[in-house]
Amino acid sequence: PISCVRKLVDNGNNLNSDPLAGFGVLMPRSEKIRSLGIIFCSSLFPDRVPTGNVLLTTFIGGSHDEEVKHLSEDQLYRIAHNDIKKLLLHENAPEAQRISCKMWPAAIPQYCQGHN
Repeated sequence: PISCVRKLVDNGNNLNSDPLAGFGVLMPRSEKIRSLGIIFCSSLFPDRVPTGNVLLTTFIGGSHDEEVKHLSEDQLYRIAHNDIKKLLLHENAPEAQRISCKMWPAAIPQYCQGHN
């Protein structure tokens, strides 16, 4: 299962890096961050986001985090916020605006060793 959580950050000096360089970031499980990755949508599509804002899409779940499909939207937004804050936001940054949260219970097929 994969959850896709989208949040809009008011970049009034809330980001550690302005502008965000690149298209996003992937987090290995060894970093103890629950999210799989964050896409910097506003870096990819700058004309689709209001000036002074940053749109982030956070992916949570995967084959090693099956319990994500049982979490509420509030819990998913909180996880996304905590992970975004660890990586991208200043310590005193307010919570980003909630845009959308979508769960795909059977996303990203996981092929086991020896599959046919």
